[in-house]
Amino acid sequence: MISVSFPVGTFQCNCHILVCPLTGQGVIIDPGDEPKKIQQVLNRIALDLDKKVSIKFIFHTHAHFDHIGATRPVKEALLRDHGDDACICLHRSDKRLYDFLRLQGAVLLRRYKKPLPVDRFYEADEVINVGKLTFSVRHTPGHTRGSVCLLLHENSDIQCQQILFSGDTLFQNGVGRTDLPGGSTEALVKSIRDRLFVLDDDTVVYPGHGAKTFIGYERRNNPFVR
Repeated sequence: MISVSFPVGTFQCNCHILVCPLTGQGVIIDPGDEPKKIQQVLNRIALDLDKKVSIKFIFHTHAHFDHIGATRPVKEALLRDHGDDACICLHRSDKRLYDFLRLQGAVLLRRYKKPLPVDRFYEADEVINVGKLTFSVRHTPGHTRGSVCLLLHENSDIQCQQILFSGDTLFQNGVGRTDLPGGSTEALVKSIRDRLFVLDDDTVVYPGHGAKTFIGYERRNNPFVR
């Protein structure tokens, strides 16, 4: 499996690009900023694979501006340059937040174009296949009402280990803030305990900001959820 994670924008949101090496099909998770940088990473992946990379989905863990700010230019560039009509995915409970992208930006004196429509709202615990990559969606409200974590399942055929993309729900030694509209500390802690800490200890966690961690480590050491 090809997996590249890199921070984008002032708030250093972790953007992730994952590609199935057998089919060239891939996903982008949380394109929050720097669309040109995201395109450059895609081009490097295509060169390394020596085949066309086709992005099928743009996944969002939630709809704060630093996670969705580059979604429109990224999708438009994919369609223009590669013919990929990538499917924008979001939890329905964050649609209002997503639609208010320009208002979110105005608070910090940032300008955004009107966001493109969401193509697909996640269903409860649905499984999404992209080539040989298999993702399951876990609704984890708390940071926002529509926050989700995306679990990439292990697949030995493409050397893929189990990875959780936790957005701003779970961090290394921390959790997402709950003092913004739609936030709830009680809901966040319940989501982590009931939906994330049931995973295997060696599940790798890539949060929305900061360094990676492991479920087992966080279950034993995270001071906010122990």
